[in-house]
Amino acid sequence: MPKTYPPNTFSVFNVVFGIAGSLFIRFLQAMLVGVLVLLLWWGGRAAYTALTETRAPLAAEPAALPGIVPPRPPRYEPVTDAAALLQPAEEDSLRARLFRFEKATTAQLVIVTVPRLGAEPLEDVAQRLFNTWGIGRRETNNGLLVLVARREHRIRIQTGYGLEGAVPDATAYRLITDVLEPAFKQGKYYVGLDAATAQLMRLMRGEEASFARPAALGGFAAGLTEGMMKGGLFGLWGLLLLWQCRRNGGLIGLWAWTKSDWWLSGSGSGRSRRDWSSGSSGSSSSGSSGSSSSSSWGGGSSGGGGASGGW
Repeated sequence: MPKTYPPNTFSVFNVVFGIAGSLFIRFLQAMLVGVLVLLLWWGGRAAYTALTETRAPLAAEPAALPGIVPPRPPRYEPVTDAAALLQPAEEDSLRARLFRFEKATTAQLVIVTVPRLGAEPLEDVAQRLFNTWGIGRRETNNGLLVLVARREHRIRIQTGYGLEGAVPDATAYRLITDVLEPAFKQGKYYVGLDAATAQLMRLMRGEEASFARPAALGGFAAGLTEGMMKGGLFGLWGLLLLWQCRRNGGLIGLWAWTKSDWWLSGSGSGRSRRDWSSGSSGSSSSGSSGSSSSSSWGGGSSGGGGASGGW
């Protein structure tokens, strides 16, 4: 008996699914080809730019290279913001407060920020900076250093011999974790340094420290609100890019738009890093009468006491 086969059944359903499957495969193939073409275009453009672009010479490094102690100012200078973490008004405020503190107590509290450490440990840089500058009076060693490394996100509180009892290592570490780190994580460097120096001055006068979180940081609700605002701004920026991509004819048009004057008009408005060798701290004296001092470095030294942390 011959073998029988079921009759072929053609339906609109089968036809539609067959066409859809074929179109989907063609779509995937087109997407793959488009991605490969885009990658080749970007690669060729990058290679062409690398081969033909005339590169400007690198800017000269500051006098103090990474990992080397910044040059000591000629007179006692409580704030040296080589990493440009502070605005001029903020720097002046800290400087005026620390000058008054030094005049009233002879204790020297110094804040130094550096762009990076290089390959040197933070503790070694702080120790050499402290002893090279001679922070604090030689007779009492009542100096204290707050060192901040911007690139490595590291903080060091270094105490002179005479302050190891007033500011123990555990207390210094708690000031870093409870006061400085929360503020630095939000990019509020002045808020953290202002609160920390206020607590350190209390300790250096023999008073108690509160370790209170800076009020300007707010609580959970403030952090949530700030996060939502930042997310909204990023979302609006993304929508603007998509709109410009469609308006200017795809990715190539978008790239051309980013090279336009409108896109570049806001660039370079940020505050540039100041050179260590240019007297960065002593030059910003606008509106800060009475914040300067004729005091000299006292020749104090440190035995390595203090604590380190990061953000």
